[in-house]
Amino acid sequence: MKSRLLVVTIATTIAIVLCEGLLWILGIPAAQGVPGFSGAQIRDLGVVEDRDVFWRLAPDNPYWSVDASGLRGFVPTAENTSETYRIACCGDSCTFGIGVTYEQTYGQHLERTLQAEVQGGLVEAVLCATPAFSSHQTRRLYERDLVPLEPDLTVLYLGAWNDYQPKMEGATDRQLAQRLDEGEPLPRTARVLSRLSFEDQRVPLEDFRTNLVAMIDRAKEIDSAIVLIVPPVRADTVRAHPICLEYQAAVRAIAKRKGLPFVDGPEIFAACESAVGPEWTEQPNDGSPLFVDGAHPSPFGHWLLAEALLAQVRIHADEKLLALFDSTPPKPGTGDDYEIEGGANALHSSEIRIVGPDPSAVSRVRIGELWAPHRIVDDRQLVATLPDSVRPGPHPVTLLTRRGPVRIDAALDVRPPTLEATAGRQGDRRTITITTRGTANRQTGIYLSTSRLEQPDWTVHGRFELASEAPTRPDGYDRFPYRFPPLAAHGATDSKGTWTTTIPWPSDVEELFVQGFLLMTTTREEQSARGPIGTVTNAVRVRLPQ
Repeated sequence: MKSRLLVVTIATTIAIVLCEGLLWILGIPAAQGVPGFSGAQIRDLGVVEDRDVFWRLAPDNPYWSVDASGLRGFVPTAENTSETYRIACCGDSCTFGIGVTYEQTYGQHLERTLQAEVQGGLVEAVLCATPAFSSHQTRRLYERDLVPLEPDLTVLYLGAWNDYQPKMEGATDRQLAQRLDEGEPLPRTARVLSRLSFEDQRVPLEDFRTNLVAMIDRAKEIDSAIVLIVPPVRADTVRAHPICLEYQAAVRAIAKRKGLPFVDGPEIFAACESAVGPEWTEQPNDGSPLFVDGAHPSPFGHWLLAEALLAQVRIHADEKLLALFDSTPPKPGTGDDYEIEGGANALHSSEIRIVGPDPSAVSRVRIGELWAPHRIVDDRQLVATLPDSVRPGPHPVTLLTRRGPVRIDAALDVRPPTLEATAGRQGDRRTITITTRGTANRQTGIYLSTSRLEQPDWTVHGRFELASEAPTRPDGYDRFPYRFPPLAAHGATDSKGTWTTTIPWPSDVEELFVQGFLLMTTTREEQSARGPIGTVTNAVRVRLPQ
């Protein structure tokens, strides 16, 4: 019996060695490295390898402003104190904000709204998120980059898309991480066998549950409050990937089992769609005003999630947040202590100089709702750079400090691209010639109307002044995407920022109102990544000559 067992052991060992040698000769599987994610074309987004989390966005990526660790927007460097309420918004590209501006993300809306209620301290929301990240990667990113920041609140928005997508390089994310963590390559035989796993997802459902629970437990260890978001997805995503419903159900079940508050994204989106009706929500090819694609929320979708989050945060506010709501410590200055120097133009990265006491106390500068990165010049001056997405018109300028926000008395007036229009004739034909002047090489559109609004409509691109025959928003939803009228003409500005067009004058009309629109993003890929950043021009009145 023993001799037979010895023979089997020796035969098995020889078979493994022979198999290992054959695989080595054939080069199977390929050499290991940081895995790619070709399905999302992640490498086209401008990433660098990161052995902890597979990849991160490079600071010089073509689309977004990120820090050295690849996080979008503002990332604090100072320690968390009693005067600061810090929020970690954790997730994938939905939290990161694919297809929307930084200010339109639910994390930034949450921060701004809470900051308006905290006059004696500072609210900071950090987007702990990267495009194409799974829950496995987000868990590692949270541990490495956010736990040291000691967040007071952790928001978990996991399972929207990437977890149930096909495995990368034939292995789950957990298996890939094990290989990288071990440093030494696994035997080729073991690596081939690992790819024969019956699990098809990057993060199988059980691994997803494990990641979610681990992040919850880690947040509790650092005394961070927790709110979960059940990820909403579009109807066509549910049809193509019905497994997404199992990941949604897992988030609900874990939240209930752990006794944690959660925001039910699918339920909230469905309630909104039902309330406004199909006239506003049904679009060709399964489009929806709540999404920019099959899984990423639109600016309005982010707003819906943020409002639901705010309700949960207020209900479950901890002692620190309640104290900040009530506190009114002295501020480092008042609005009339500061002056703004310099002007600003929409669609330009304009710089303004702010002169006043102790600029080192300023954590951030806000222009209206937008974060304007700044640098300190000396002990009396700082320079802030306006983001491209700033809308034309007057904007309050607020300095955020640990001792409270300081709103500068003088508003900053952002100038729009200019539009000129004149009526004329070409032979027997009546015409209108329109010229826009703004940023070079930008897509431009023209709108015409026979009347002008007494109160301009708010849109994400500025105040739209032309009246429309059809309703522009459903009643009671002033944040719903604005329904612009059809374009009368479109083109592109030249290298000097000018575009001129002549179009027929509408019949039986003696007077017209004209307004233009310039799009900041110029390619479909850039619009998909950053959102259609743009701005309206001034509106002008034109009459036919007598």
